[in-house]
Amino acid sequence: MGKATKSRHKAEDFDLLALRRILEKSGSHSLSVVSDSMEPLIKVGERITLAPPQKEELKVFDVILFDQANRLNCHFVTRINHQKDSYTTRSLKFPHSQDYPIKWEQIIAFIPAKKLNWFHKLKVIWAEIRA
Repeated sequence: MGKATKSRHKAEDFDLLALRRILEKSGSHSLSVVSDSMEPLIKVGERITLAPPQKEELKVFDVILFDQANRLNCHFVTRINHQKDSYTTRSLKFPHSQDYPIKWEQIIAFIPAKKLNWFHKLKVIWAEIRA
Protein backbone atom coordinates (compact mmCIF):
# COMPACT_ATOMS: atom_id res chain seq x y z
CA MET A 1 0.00 0.00 0.00
CA GLY A 2 2.97 2.30 -0.13
CA LYS A 3 4.10 4.90 2.35
CA ALA A 4 1.95 5.40 5.45
CA THR A 5 0.21 8.74 5.88
CA LYS A 6 -2.09 10.21 8.50
CA SER A 7 -5.11 10.13 6.17
CA ARG A 8 -7.33 7.11 5.82
CA HIS A 9 -7.77 5.29 2.55
CA LYS A 10 -11.18 5.54 0.99
CA ALA A 11 -12.93 2.21 0.59
CA GLU A 12 -13.40 2.85 -3.12
CA ASP A 13 -9.59 2.88 -3.49
CA PHE A 14 -9.69 -0.83 -2.74
CA ASP A 15 -11.52 -3.62 -4.41
CA LEU A 16 -13.33 -4.75 -1.27
CA LEU A 17 -14.92 -7.70 -3.00
CA ALA A 18 -11.47 -8.89 -4.12
CA LEU A 19 -10.14 -8.44 -0.58
CA ARG A 20 -13.01 -10.53 0.80
CA ARG A 21 -12.31 -13.25 -1.78
CA ILE A 22 -8.60 -13.28 -0.92
CA LEU A 23 -9.47 -13.66 2.77
CA GLU A 24 -11.94 -16.47 2.07
CA LYS A 25 -9.53 -18.31 -0.21
CA SER A 26 -6.20 -17.85 1.58
CA GLY A 27 -7.42 -17.28 5.13
CA SER A 28 -5.30 -14.16 5.63
CA HIS A 29 -3.97 -11.00 4.04
CA SER A 30 -1.91 -8.08 5.35
CA LEU A 31 -2.27 -4.32 5.00
CA SER A 32 -0.36 -1.31 6.32
CA VAL A 33 -2.16 0.91 8.81
CA VAL A 34 -2.41 4.58 7.81
CA SER A 35 -4.28 6.01 10.81
CA ASP A 36 -3.35 6.51 14.45
CA SER A 37 -6.85 5.70 15.73
CA MET A 38 -5.72 2.46 17.41
CA GLU A 39 -2.39 3.64 18.86
CA PRO A 40 -0.63 2.43 20.96
CA LEU A 41 -1.98 -1.04 20.08
CA ILE A 42 -1.52 -0.57 16.32
CA LYS A 43 0.93 2.04 15.08
CA VAL A 44 0.87 4.04 11.84
CA GLY A 45 2.82 2.12 9.20
CA GLU A 46 2.47 -1.21 11.00
CA ARG A 47 1.39 -4.18 8.90
CA ILE A 48 -1.59 -6.03 10.30
CA THR A 49 -2.70 -9.50 9.32
CA LEU A 50 -6.36 -9.76 8.43
CA ALA A 51 -8.49 -12.87 8.80
CA PRO A 52 -12.00 -13.51 7.49
CA PRO A 53 -14.59 -12.42 10.06
CA GLN A 54 -16.66 -15.17 11.66
CA LYS A 55 -20.03 -13.82 12.74
CA GLU A 56 -20.63 -16.42 15.42
CA GLU A 57 -17.16 -15.87 16.92
CA LEU A 58 -16.99 -12.05 16.91
CA LYS A 59 -17.05 -10.63 20.43
CA VAL A 60 -16.70 -7.38 22.33
CA PHE A 61 -13.12 -6.02 22.32
CA ASP A 62 -12.20 -7.81 19.06
CA VAL A 63 -10.31 -5.58 16.62
CA ILE A 64 -11.89 -5.41 13.17
CA LEU A 65 -11.48 -3.71 9.80
CA PHE A 66 -14.70 -2.28 8.41
CA ASP A 67 -16.09 0.03 5.74
CA GLN A 68 -18.00 3.05 7.06
CA ALA A 69 -18.95 6.05 4.95
CA ASN A 70 -16.55 4.89 2.22
CA ARG A 71 -13.58 4.77 4.59
CA LEU A 72 -11.70 1.78 5.91
CA ASN A 73 -11.54 1.82 9.69
CA CYS A 74 -9.68 -0.38 12.13
CA HIS A 75 -11.39 -0.16 15.55
CA PHE A 76 -12.50 -2.51 18.29
CA VAL A 77 -16.02 -3.77 18.97
CA THR A 78 -17.76 -2.30 22.03
CA ARG A 79 -21.32 -3.57 21.55
CA ILE A 80 -23.08 -6.30 19.63
CA ASN A 81 -26.84 -6.08 19.06
CA HIS A 82 -27.93 -9.47 17.75
CA GLN A 83 -31.57 -8.42 17.20
CA LYS A 84 -30.58 -5.55 14.91
CA ASP A 85 -27.50 -7.33 13.55
CA SER A 86 -25.42 -4.26 14.41
CA TYR A 87 -22.00 -3.67 15.91
CA THR A 88 -20.71 -0.56 17.63
CA THR A 89 -17.01 0.20 17.62
CA ARG A 90 -14.60 2.83 18.90
CA SER A 91 -10.99 3.81 18.55
CA LEU A 92 -8.32 3.82 21.22
CA LYS A 93 -7.50 7.42 20.29
CA PHE A 94 -10.99 8.57 21.34
CA PRO A 95 -12.02 5.98 23.95
CA HIS A 96 -15.01 7.98 25.20
CA SER A 97 -16.76 8.37 21.85
CA GLN A 98 -18.68 5.58 20.15
CA ASP A 99 -18.77 5.17 16.39
CA TYR A 100 -22.10 4.82 14.64
CA PRO A 101 -23.41 1.24 14.57
CA ILE A 102 -22.38 -0.80 11.55
CA LYS A 103 -23.96 -3.85 9.95
CA TRP A 104 -22.31 -7.24 9.51
CA GLU A 105 -21.93 -6.61 5.77
CA GLN A 106 -19.61 -3.67 6.53
CA ILE A 107 -17.15 -5.82 8.47
CA ILE A 108 -14.33 -6.83 6.17
CA ALA A 109 -11.87 -8.57 8.47
CA PHE A 110 -10.89 -9.54 11.98
CA ILE A 111 -7.37 -8.77 13.26
CA PRO A 112 -6.63 -11.83 15.43
CA ALA A 113 -3.10 -10.87 16.52
CA LYS A 114 -4.23 -7.59 18.10
CA LYS A 115 -5.87 -7.80 21.52
CA LEU A 116 -6.76 -5.02 23.91
CA ASN A 117 -4.98 -5.35 27.23
CA TRP A 118 -6.83 -5.31 30.54
CA PHE A 119 -6.08 -1.60 31.09
CA HIS A 120 -7.79 -0.56 27.85
CA LYS A 121 -10.71 -2.87 28.56
CA LEU A 122 -11.16 -1.35 32.03
CA LYS A 123 -11.10 2.17 30.55
CA VAL A 124 -13.86 1.21 28.13
CA ILE A 125 -15.96 -0.45 30.83
CA TRP A 126 -15.50 2.57 33.12
CA ALA A 127 -16.56 4.94 30.31
CA GLU A 128 -19.67 2.81 29.71
CA ILE A 129 -20.58 2.90 33.42
CA ARG A 130 -20.15 6.67 33.59
CA ALA A 131 -22.16 7.34 30.42
